[in-house]
Amino acid sequence: MTTRPTPTVAGGATPPHGATGCPRAVVVLSSPTKTVRVHVRGLVRRLLLAGVDVRLAASRAVLASFADVLDVDVHGTVLPLGEDVRPVHDLAAASTLRAALRNHGTDVVHAHGFRAGAVAALAVRTLRRRPALVTTWHSLPYPGDGGRVALRAGERLVARSSDVTLAPSSDLLRRAEGLGARRARLSPVAAPAARPPAGERADVRAALAAELGLPVDVPWILTVGRIVPQKNHDLLLDASARWRGLHPCPQVLVVGVGPAPVVTRLRRTIAEADLPVHLLGARDDIAALMHAADVFVLTSRWEAPALSVQEAMRAHLPVVSTAVGGVPDVLGDTGVLVPGGDLEAFAVEVAHLLSDPARALALAESASRRAGSLPDEDDVAVDVLDAYAEACAVRPTGPRRNPVAPAD
Repeated sequence: MTTRPTPTVAGGATPPHGATGCPRAVVVLSSPTKTVRVHVRGLVRRLLLAGVDVRLAASRAVLASFADVLDVDVHGTVLPLGEDVRPVHDLAAASTLRAALRNHGTDVVHAHGFRAGAVAALAVRTLRRRPALVTTWHSLPYPGDGGRVALRAGERLVARSSDVTLAPSSDLLRRAEGLGARRARLSPVAAPAARPPAGERADVRAALAAELGLPVDVPWILTVGRIVPQKNHDLLLDASARWRGLHPCPQVLVVGVGPAPVVTRLRRTIAEADLPVHLLGARDDIAALMHAADVFVLTSRWEAPALSVQEAMRAHLPVVSTAVGGVPDVLGDTGVLVPGGDLEAFAVEVAHLLSDPARALALAESASRRAGSLPDEDDVAVDVLDAYAEACAVRPTGPRRNPVAPAD
């Protein structure tokens, strides 16, 4: 086995007994969003530093994206999982994972997300020497992940098969507990530390304005996230139509990618209504955009760890968001929260904030202070190591044949 560094996490904190009690871990991913992938990358790096022998189980494409973190050719298991959800593929993935776990002598399996959790639960339940199972519920399952009955059964399987369930938001925690999860608790998901952009804000903004063809002397409203129905960009477009009556008219910058039909429809709506909205696609200069923007907004129907909100808070940027999922847990009273789907409240609150620079500055300063007190990636790793130790201490000694009760 490859020699590992002394067991400490990146910040120098001593890990709990989990680093020695559960030294062999398999991290399972299905088709993670960027948020989940960022979280897992930071976690894997710190688990390795803590002396845990980490392996990854994921699709070939996902494994390739971790090649700079560990040797996936040695410490990776290819699962036949595609972007589309097909039960036959998930069952095959569970079989592949079961064989890998049997061969590797794994102590703990950590599945990230609903689909990965279901695959892992199916894989471990009949092993003679069953590894502990930890699942992190990053988001809600959506109808695209299967029929309603199948989804409910899958959620119940994951909840009741897990030795420890980690939830980044209070609503996910309540959902897991309601489905029968034992030893479920809140567990933080932290945005990685970002290096602030070099140069004064005026210079950064001028450079971006020149690149993007934007006016410098009007407010910039920024949002970052996948362009999918969950994010409810339609509400943002409807609000932008109302903001055209403001003087000066703000420009809305949308960073993110999504399915071609969804993006094409948004572009058509923007063009037909002549909206002041700019779809910027994927960008690697989020920190610079946040440094240059005037307000950060989020219109999601549901959101869990909201890493983009954490990044905006750290960037000293006032936030207006729908009060959904884990956003209130992160933002607290340091930003403006509006009911999910409430166009009138959202449009009015953003307009009021743009017209009141003193209030915007006060919110930005309080958000920045709160961001400094939120858990960082080192704290996340220590929390996960503790969960591993707990799960290994309580795992069953043999197969669990029927962890799922009949459907309600």
